[in-house]
Amino acid sequence: MKRTLATMLLMPTVIAAQELPLIVGSIPNRDNAKITFTTYQGDCKNNDKMVYTQADGGKVSLTGCYRMVGDSLFVIWSDGDIYTYELGNLVLSSEMDQYLRKAR
Repeated sequence: MKRTLATMLLMPTVIAAQELPLIVGSIPNRDNAKITFTTYQGDCKNNDKMVYTQADGGKVSLTGCYRMVGDSLFVIWSDGDIYTYELGNLVLSSEMDQYLRKAR
């Protein structure tokens, strides 16, 4: 299922034609927060999508832009840091999970 998601995120024309959920999913990070990946372009360029970190209380502490590179989510954070996260670690949002099940 994550392979289908990766294909959809790589094809901006598919995303534009379909009504994808806003939240793709999240990956927990080591600061007891989570990294949330979206389908929202915002200020991101080149069809990259917005990503943000969120603490337990809901406070957004950092934003950035991401794209798929192979089986990784390549993130350029607003503070200049660059990280990659394995697609296999992504926990899909319930909305995205339902969307992908219907898209099969």
